[in-house]
Amino acid sequence: MNNFTNNFFMNGPNLFCALEESVSSWEELTFSYHLEHNYSFHENILTLSQKETGFSVCLSLENDNESLTLKTFSLETGELLGMRSLSLYDAAMVEIVLQGLELLFFIADYFDEEAIRLILEKKDAENLSPFDSFFTSPLYQDGRVLLMLPASPEDYDRFVEKTENLKTIIRKELWKRQKDDLLLKHYLQNETKNDLFPLKAKSQEKKLVSSNRENVIPFPIRERKATIKKAIQ
Repeated sequence: MNNFTNNFFMNGPNLFCALEESVSSWEELTFSYHLEHNYSFHENILTLSQKETGFSVCLSLENDNESLTLKTFSLETGELLGMRSLSLYDAAMVEIVLQGLELLFFIADYFDEEAIRLILEKKDAENLSPFDSFFTSPLYQDGRVLLMLPASPEDYDRFVEKTENLKTIIRKELWKRQKDDLLLKHYLQNETKNDLFPLKAKSQEKKLVSSNRENVIPFPIRERKATIKKAIQ
């Protein structure tokens, strides 16, 4: 076993402790996060969850040919929030993807790597398509998408600068739209956020869908992805 492989396998618990400490230090985000970790001889699996929404992103990292390789970037969301507040739903989607990328930069720095290779299923790669300016041009092989995430200190500084710009835009949009979105207003102005998304009667859900349909932060629909790309250019 070479030194890199040994370092990757043996540092699973230490890596998670460092990541957990990093996640707990995140500030000025719209949502809060919890990190879980499973590791085996050949992979580290991280699950980053949004406490308020239940959204999560699963990252599976492997040591493949002596380099860090991401095999999974799986995003799970809850449709109920989209029915009740499209603005909050879209903001949650954007933020959890960005924070998942933040974890990848942290991991690259932890192992002193200049890049992380991604070999993803097409549906996982699509989760990252609005942020393709951070990656090399995709290659397609055997139904999978191959990308590289450059992760030098300079690359990370660029990532932080551009994503902070996007987060600022989203925060401003959310505050503007709360007058037409009761759930959004309640969320932004309530200090206790963990219990803000209880199940509601279907009649209430339909009413909220009708009132919030115009208040969308651009993310899930293909045409809207250009707006995110423009914000991080």
